[in-house]
Amino acid sequence: MLKSSSLSDALARLALMSDRQRAGREFEGVVANMFRQQHFTVDRKAGAAAPRQTDLFVRRSNDVVYLIEAKYHRRKATIDHVDSLFTRLEATPPEVIGILCSNSGFSDAVIDRVRERSKRPVLLLSGNELLAIADGREDLTRLLRRKKATLLTHREVELDRHSNRLTRKPSKRADLPVSHGLFRLPDGQQRDVLSSGGDFGPFVFAPSLLDIDWVAGGGVGVFAEIELDVGDEAALIALLHELADMGWITPKGRWSIQQATTNWHGSGAGILAREIRGWRRRYRGIDSLHHTEEATYFDVCDGGFYTLTCDLSASKERIVRHATLSFQLVGIPIDTSPLRHLCETFEVRHSVFFRPRETKSVEITHAGKIRDHSVSPVALVVQEDDENGEVWVRGIVVEQPGFIPPTVDGRRGDNWLGGHAGDSQYLICDLRSWHPLGHLIDNYELHYYETAWTSEAQLVHVVADWRGPIG
Repeated sequence: MLKSSSLSDALARLALMSDRQRAGREFEGVVANMFRQQHFTVDRKAGAAAPRQTDLFVRRSNDVVYLIEAKYHRRKATIDHVDSLFTRLEATPPEVIGILCSNSGFSDAVIDRVRERSKRPVLLLSGNELLAIADGREDLTRLLRRKKATLLTHREVELDRHSNRLTRKPSKRADLPVSHGLFRLPDGQQRDVLSSGGDFGPFVFAPSLLDIDWVAGGGVGVFAEIELDVGDEAALIALLHELADMGWITPKGRWSIQQATTNWHGSGAGILAREIRGWRRRYRGIDSLHHTEEATYFDVCDGGFYTLTCDLSASKERIVRHATLSFQLVGIPIDTSPLRHLCETFEVRHSVFFRPRETKSVEITHAGKIRDHSVSPVALVVQEDDENGEVWVRGIVVEQPGFIPPTVDGRRGDNWLGGHAGDSQYLICDLRSWHPLGHLIDNYELHYYETAWTSEAQLVHVVADWRGPIG
């Protein structure tokens, strides 16, 4: 990484130069070195830049290609500068993206022209953003990806976001879906997040599980995994918004967060984003904490479902590692454009393949494994009817039968649920038959659970019911 002092010194030297042409060449060298530090191949005399020989032509191993024009002037870059870059882009392949880099910023006319011609992206990179990259406040690759996504999705130009100065206010994104169901405690309090004893191991209590093997033809379902470059908490939440913009986030989304001894569960990507930000609040009163927590999000999509899993550092940096999207589908779709768009938006650097599953997608385990199917709820899952306002009990929260928490040396108890979910103190169960909140039920009983796996995450759908007359 370039040191901020060296970059600042270089810019200071340029400001003292009387030879503006020489200053421009040295500024171009600073920009070229910054891209080299991020593992770009830089060609300063590329034929693709013809007829100009002073532009930068850079690429990475994932075939992301940029044609860069670096301008060092005392005044802001003008519309002539950006139009000249658009002209040279017309002579390059359509996948080439333009970058106009100006130490003094850009006129409003430049920003308007970039928005008007957003189908052929040109990204604007300011001197302030170069300094932010050099001192670690911005990551060059993520910054360019974010600028491109904002331009293509919203036709807006992101500029100097690191300093909270937006040249043009981006269009307001729709709110992420929140929970339709609430956890109602015995004292009448209602919450949208349930905390439970547990351990590490990504899993989610899903609302239902589509059996991707259950189709008219023979064969089995397929899966595809996409590893994403997500640097921190803010970028992870931005990823959720991007997925929502592309139609990949629905009200059926469910999530969980795992720490060393405590798990949190809820529904709706909006609540997940809030809880990711509110990690300090979640940790209050917890004695045993690990330096990392795990987050898992489940949602449905055309022809199947997917999970997003990642690790987040339990510190103020909130670094995100191992972010993976895993899609489970009934087969290879004829139209793969949504997945291609997803990969293009996040500049996925590895090949993505559909592979057949080797095991059955959904397994069912009946409650016959436990002696007593009867359970007493520790909380109810309630939902208000949109039409008449009546509150219905759609699920219950119960302690896992025979639950034995994991020991310090890592040994697990023989709990009803297997896999990662076996370490959960509580089960969130869906009721076969809903009943009004005001009606008392004497007895609930467990019936079965369905389980499915993506690349790393376990999905569990626990089903219970009530019996006897309604009081």
